[in-house]
Amino acid sequence: MATPASQTINLTLAQALQYANLTNQSIFQPQLDNLLIAAKDNAAAEGVDKTVIVQITPPGATQLGFTGGIKWSQETCREYLYPPGDSTRVQPDVNNAMMAACNQATATSKITQGTIVVHPT
Repeated sequence: MATPASQTINLTLAQALQYANLTNQSIFQPQLDNLLIAAKDNAAAEGVDKTVIVQITPPGATQLGFTGGIKWSQETCREYLYPPGDSTRVQPDVNNAMMAACNQATATSKITQGTIVVHPT
């Protein structure tokens, strides 16, 4: 049975900024890691891309604005999740994507979505 093509984490703008500014990495890191493990495993098993969406909502926002993100191979995702890499090389990619989404949310007062697409290979 196929798994969902995407799974979403919902954050307030304040929470996302704490994460992107490295002031509170634990705010959703365990949830992100769990969804990335599932995306990695399911993409490989099913032979299709799987997406983790981080949805950032500024106060009072109801409309969807910017959506964009990064694309990872199985190897990049593995390196992010497990030693010896354990996110040191690719964490800046996540932080930069998160900050870009936060900047868009702040500038437009719209909900933004940062995505990590995990390829099956």
